[in-house]
Amino acid sequence: MNEMIEIMEHALEDSLPMLPVLFIAYFILEIYEHRSNEDSEYVLLKKYGPLFGSFLGIIPQCGVSIVAATMFLDKKITIGTLISIFIVTSDEAVPILLANPELYGSILQLIVVKVIVAIAVGYFVDAVFKQFKMYNGKYTTSKSQSCDTHESTLVAALKHTVKIFGFILLVNLLLTFVLHEVGEDTLSKVLLTDTVFQPVIAALFGFIPNCAASVVLTQLFASGILSFGALSAGLITNAGLGLLILLRYRIDKKYFLFIISVLFVAAILTGSVLSFF
Repeated sequence: MNEMIEIMEHALEDSLPMLPVLFIAYFILEIYEHRSNEDSEYVLLKKYGPLFGSFLGIIPQCGVSIVAATMFLDKKITIGTLISIFIVTSDEAVPILLANPELYGSILQLIVVKVIVAIAVGYFVDAVFKQFKMYNGKYTTSKSQSCDTHESTLVAALKHTVKIFGFILLVNLLLTFVLHEVGEDTLSKVLLTDTVFQPVIAALFGFIPNCAASVVLTQLFASGILSFGALSAGLITNAGLGLLILLRYRIDKKYFLFIISVLFVAAILTGSVLSFF
């Protein structure tokens, strides 16, 4: 009983900080949604999206990747911009590194590496894979079913925030329970300390859609178990809950597979290169 209460507390601690970010972001999106010239509002974002997204993703908050996923499905940003945001997003990594003065140098290195990779990959994807650039598939969302022209922007944003937050809380409860049962010692063994395969394993581990993944990766790096290259690889694939939101809205499978493939390849290449330094 006490363990379940503890798990619920951890899940709430992971989820509650997202509420204000989600509401503000969705409120702004709803304002744009009601504008008649919405296409012209996003022309600069579509053109300079990967650059803009790469710096926006630095914000250590899962909500950024969640909103980015929604914007991509609504054809507000390109897939390159979405991927750049996913790459830069680090969830709790930066705050944890800030809590360790001896690792301050790693913070700047990590941010610079991720921003450079995000910009390069984002523009490369938009330029080369033009068939994926703007989402043209179907997706399932309650938005179209509950849309009311007389519903205020504030109410619409609140509804969207509550629905997404409920989904996030449920996922965090499940993942917190799993991670609690597995334990960090087991995770450190799984991450193959001091092997050339560590960046690959870390990249796969980074796909866990929970800020706990970034916490574990960063703590293992701080304790010397994980190399900087492996940390970078794990945090590149760790896109917060953005990937789960894409699945929640049943994104076209080819787009989802393309996104996770790009993230995985970028993570492995980056982690492998950094491992030589």
